[in-house]
Amino acid sequence: MVNKFLYPRGGAETYMLEIGAYLQSQGHQVSYFGMRDERNTVGNSLELETAAMDFRSRGLGRILYPLRVLYSQEARRKIQRLIRAFSPDVIHLNNIYYHLTPSIIDGAAELGVPMVETVHDFHLVCPNHMMLDPEDMTPCRRCLDGSVWSCAGRRCIHGSRAKSVLGSLEAGNLGAHLLGNGQAGSVVTGAVDLVAGAQFLQVLAQGGGVGVVVAIGVHRHYVMLNPHFKIFLSLK
Repeated sequence: MVNKFLYPRGGAETYMLEIGAYLQSQGHQVSYFGMRDERNTVGNSLELETAAMDFRSRGLGRILYPLRVLYSQEARRKIQRLIRAFSPDVIHLNNIYYHLTPSIIDGAAELGVPMVETVHDFHLVCPNHMMLDPEDMTPCRRCLDGSVWSCAGRRCIHGSRAKSVLGSLEAGNLGAHLLGNGQAGSVVTGAVDLVAGAQFLQVLAQGGGVGVVVAIGVHRHYVMLNPHFKIFLSLK
């Protein structure tokens, strides 16, 4: 199980932790990978975690954050160490953006491990996660219908040009890994199956169903509808 936070912080973490607990109750071995935090309630036998990143801090370490949120060599290196030690049958990705980055997708794909990603929000198609115009909080599809660079142009992340440019770069990188086709340069694409909630698919398709999702590039994946974001696995 992979998520940037490994403690009960919000809905995505609760979902991941409950699925992990359920799998363990059914006799499966579960290992976790995420970011270092004293509040973590789960982990792995090698105690591998990525270095903590606190975007509210004022330390010198923040200087490197713009590079780390785009591609983390540390995360790629450590996930590969964990894979070699644990030999997972499948990796369940959750929220990986900013703190872990798509580098872990490249690392796992290089070792041939199947992956599934649960889509918890709109980040794949909207860098500020909300699909709302921050100026008036009205529904917005500019990044979905046009380019993620709409975020940079409109300063959609905290009203900051710098943060919005970084968000556009990061969203483009994540989308290339999860919504792209084939392989572009060193980017591994088509390697992750997606599990999405009804709201995510409805926003993408505007009532047209998965066909519209296929049109934006997910035809290399299986897209499973999880209408209520409840545990969907039946492992008998």
